[in-house]
Amino acid sequence: MSQGRPHNGYVLEASPLPKLPVTGLAEVVGEKPQEQAINGTNDQIKLRDDATGRNPLVLLLDSIVDPQNLGAIIRTATFMGVAAVAVSTRNSAPFSNVVLKASAGASENMPILSVKQAGKFVEDSKAAGWKIYAAVAPEDFKTNPLDNMRSIETRFTDNLGDPLSESPCLLMLGGEGEGLHRALTSRAHIELSVRKRKEAGKLDSLNVSVAAGILCDAFMRQVVPKTMVEKLLEGEEEKEALDENKALDDNRLF
Repeated sequence: MSQGRPHNGYVLEASPLPKLPVTGLAEVVGEKPQEQAINGTNDQIKLRDDATGRNPLVLLLDSIVDPQNLGAIIRTATFMGVAAVAVSTRNSAPFSNVVLKASAGASENMPILSVKQAGKFVEDSKAAGWKIYAAVAPEDFKTNPLDNMRSIETRFTDNLGDPLSESPCLLMLGGEGEGLHRALTSRAHIELSVRKRKEAGKLDSLNVSVAAGILCDAFMRQVVPKTMVEKLLEGEEEKEALDENKALDDNRLF
């Protein structure tokens, strides 16, 4: 029963994890009777709540073929407070015991959405008011000449702001080698990247599960407005700097 894997004397037979088939973030497709017994028959999926009361963040994973990376992303997304993880069924790793172990139990607590047509899923979600972000490597910003012919915005995580306060967001992440397919990045409102430091040299990208953690943190980190005291202190610092510059000018010999 354990298929040769370590079991420490205990083996538990359990039903497969529910992977809810969806066509968009506002609609659930019909299921087979066997799937209904596991997933239920409601026509709406309850996403995980955001403790801050902001809009939800959902991940769309496409071409993540390494089961360790897939499990690690689900674990990170759960820890960061992501509402759900959608996985493309055509070209992603199957939900094996390797994925479940790498997720460290997170897959039991995260709504997992199964997507057959990723492009249509993105378009339907966009039509429902979701803001679409495509995760890309820094060097990939507008590398396709066609990108210069359309209005595509590019941002880094350090100047993302607080998008969840404005609208629900869908963040797309691609495979370990080629990244997101052009058919998906072309549907995004914004291309998003982690800023590369000069010390990185020729290293041009991060492991997809590591990048997912940094990107999720950028979305979930709430931007706190400055208090009146902080604004007054900033004003005093600017005034002191101006006074110092004026004093230097007065003492300067011409």
